[in-house]
Amino acid sequence: VLMGFTISFSVGFGNVVPQLGSFGGSLLFLSRSYLGDVDMTVVYERHNLLGGALVLLFIIGMMFMMMNMYRGLFLHAFSDARGSDAHLKQAREDAESRERLEAAIWSGLRMAYKALDLDQSMRKF
Repeated sequence: VLMGFTISFSVGFGNVVPQLGSFGGSLLFLSRSYLGDVDMTVVYERHNLLGGALVLLFIIGMMFMMMNMYRGLFLHAFSDARGSDAHLKQAREDAESRERLEAAIWSGLRMAYKALDLDQSMRKF
C-alpha cells in the first residue's frame, strides 16, 4: 500500500513539490504524513481533484492496513489464549495421571507389606 502511494505521489506531484521529487523523498513524506508531521495541503493545492483523491485514498488505505494489522494481532492473541487452555487441560490430565500412578504404587506397597507381614513373622520366632 505504502509503495503504491509512494510511486503515485512521486509521479503525480514530483515535478511541482520538491519533497516528492524522488522515490525516497516521497516515501519519507508519506511516512511522516501518516504520523501527522507533514502538511498534506501542499499536494491538495497543486491539483484539487487528483491531490484530494490521492490524500483521501492514502488515508483510507493506511487505516485499512492498520485495522488489518490490529485484527491480526487480536486473532494471534486469541489463538494463543486457546492454545494455553489446551496446555492447561493437558497439564491437569498429567497431574491426574501422576496422582493415579502414586496411588497405585502406594497400594502395591501396602499389599506387599501385608503379604510379607514382617510383624507376624517376628512374633512367631
